[in-house]
Amino acid sequence: MPMWAPGIWTARSRGFTLLEVLVTLLLVGILTGLAVLAVGGDGGAARLRAEAERLAALIDLHRTEALLRGEQRGVLFTEGGYRFLSLDAGGEWLAAEGASGDRRELPADIRQRLVVEGREVVLAETATIPQVLLLSSGETTEFDAVFVADYQRGYQLSGDLVGRLALAEVP
Repeated sequence: MPMWAPGIWTARSRGFTLLEVLVTLLLVGILTGLAVLAVGGDGGAARLRAEAERLAALIDLHRTEALLRGEQRGVLFTEGGYRFLSLDAGGEWLAAEGASGDRRELPADIRQRLVVEGREVVLAETATIPQVLLLSSGETTEFDAVFVADYQRGYQLSGDLVGRLALAEVP
């Protein structure tokens, strides 16, 4: 009987071969890499950017709907988020219809600041009049909305009078 045959351990087998160790390390490395990609290496900054991009997309959507419907719309920023409003025939601001995502609550670790026409706005949950207007003529209020968190840099969404939006990273 031979001392060694494939698949059979004998008394002379004392450990792992170099090939077995390398294959094991390769598999562990691949699994670790997949886990890091799944979790995301820079999740906090990506979430901040995603919030700013979501606001930009919603503003663009509501601005387009204001143009198409001949409505006056606005964005009401609060301490914990923002919502979109529409001005009715009686001059009252109501929840905007037609567009998805008319109200957004921010995650607890993300804060926002708002500067309208060069002045910082104090955000309050009790506010009822939008700070940023999206007019049926295509004009908008000039604003800077900054999303920040304790652990990351921030992102600033800026809008100008003709409705152009720009996203930038801020320290």
